[in-house]
Amino acid sequence: MKLNTQYGYPISSIFFQICGTIFLILLAMLSIVSRVFLISLFIILIIIIFWYVCIYQFKKRFLKLRKEILNQMIQHAQLKGNEHILDLGTGAGYIAIGFSKVINDGRVVGVDKYDQRTRICGTNFFEELRINFFKNKLNRAKRNASLEHQLNHILFVKSDLQKQFPFSSHSFDLVLSSQFLYCISSKHLDQVLTEIDRVVKPSGQLIFFESKKFLQWNILHVKRYFEKIGYHTQIHTLNKVSNKCIFIARKHER
Repeated sequence: MKLNTQYGYPISSIFFQICGTIFLILLAMLSIVSRVFLISLFIILIIIIFWYVCIYQFKKRFLKLRKEILNQMIQHAQLKGNEHILDLGTGAGYIAIGFSKVINDGRVVGVDKYDQRTRICGTNFFEELRINFFKNKLNRAKRNASLEHQLNHILFVKSDLQKQFPFSSHSFDLVLSSQFLYCISSKHLDQVLTEIDRVVKPSGQLIFFESKKFLQWNILHVKRYFEKIGYHTQIHTLNKVSNKCIFIARKHER
């Protein structure tokens, strides 16, 4: 039986779909005023079919890649099965749910600031468009976890992670993120990294799936930050998406 889970897609696919829709509307308008209506209609039908095939292939490749990335993150974690895990910016819960399936006696906490009350209000239009368009919110994460029979193994918490994390120090064996840190403004990034260090246990681990570079974002800043406070770090480049990486850092006891 196929589950009706919804985990969202990259923001680039929004623009792809919007641009495609606008293009088709313009073609339809052109065909209405054109003298060769039947020929134009045939061309539009061909383009529509081609467009939907492209979208289907894109989503198919993306879903496969996302699963491969999750599996790599799980492999790097080398889990024992009793870890307390924190997933930052959990969105629709894909990473949190994936990790909850491979631990027996531990617990996963997924944190995000968006829930069903989030609206596009203009303060960060494109970010909130991405959240609302793909329903990357905590209520969707809870629904997905329920469908995957993992709701009892995951605690979903609403919190703005650009402020102090709502957890005590040294609470987690593993801290995860997937495309979360690059969304943090540069003036808040070091504060977020400090909070990550605070909540992870001595000898704990960090595993982040992030872009290498994006506008002012650079994963090397994160690497240098954690190395400066005594972490051993690694950056694993992904073959299929060379601009993305898996960042791994292990905390040394102090």
